[in-house]
Amino acid sequence: MALAFWTPLRAYLLGHLLGLEPGLAARCQWPLFLFSFFPLAVAMRAYYHGVALVEHRTQALAPSAPARIGIIWLAMVLLPATLPGATRGIGALLSGFVLEAGVVWWGVRGADLRRRWRVAAAPPREEQ
Repeated sequence: MALAFWTPLRAYLLGHLLGLEPGLAARCQWPLFLFSFFPLAVAMRAYYHGVALVEHRTQALAPSAPARIGIIWLAMVLLPATLPGATRGIGALLSGFVLEAGVVWWGVRGADLRRRWRVAAAPPREEQ
């Protein structure tokens, strides 16, 4: 997807290979560019979902879906209405997957990080 949609090759693919009109091909470029980031966000989310299930930390998964729904709604409200519908919707969906991956990451690895920070910040013990 990076080769197809991050380079000028996208114009050739959309215009010549698929035979789209130039106006329609121009409108398809940004949604396809945003779609190229989905595998990264969804792979990270799936990995940490798997880690949470294997480590029996299913409570870390609970806030992820409401966070995704909330950020999608917020992005749809805050992104400018001048953006075409597909670009705005795909951008909102991508932000939802990225936030969900972050929330699951924090739920799975955040407790470990907090524990390490507490141990590092704790004053040294005096030995008797």
